[in-house]
Amino acid sequence: MKKVLIIIRDLWKGFSVVILGTSLLIFSLLIPFHSFLPPWVHRDDSYNIKPRGYRSLSIGLRWGSIIRGMLVISGGEGYIRFSIEDSGGNIIIADERASDRYFFEFQSDKTDSYILVLDNSDSSAGKSVYWIVWIYYYHILFPLLGVAISIAGVIATLREERRLSSKVEETLERASKDVETSLHR
Repeated sequence: MKKVLIIIRDLWKGFSVVILGTSLLIFSLLIPFHSFLPPWVHRDDSYNIKPRGYRSLSIGLRWGSIIRGMLVISGGEGYIRFSIEDSGGNIIIADERASDRYFFEFQSDKTDSYILVLDNSDSSAGKSVYWIVWIYYYHILFPLLGVAISIAGVIATLREERRLSSKVEETLERASKDVETSLHR
């Protein structure tokens, strides 16, 4: 009886690991981890953009990366135009008017180099722009971790199930021999 309880306990361990992995996989699709976990990478710099001028910066992102950013614009009156394009010129964030503090966020739909454009061409006054971007890769980490944990749990459960099956087979053989022996007496 004790051996059976140990095997059942071991089966339950494997099953618990499968539940943990599956839960992590499901939660990774439902919870925006980038909202409360630190970024993996951040970059920042400041530019002085001359009147009627523009600056651009390129950021390489992996598929599904989430990027959050902030622009702090000072100097002169008004705004600058801000946009984001991929390397093919497709617009990710169209011309937005950014003044004072401007926040943005998007998720990359492919591994590519994305270009952030700071356009001061509508102004006759220069602007100082401080920018910072935070990049998050949790969308990749947690699903992969969930799948790996689930697979490990399935393997552990199958291994224990095989061990249990062989124990049951041995017990049945012994019981069958005992019955045969008792019938021939």
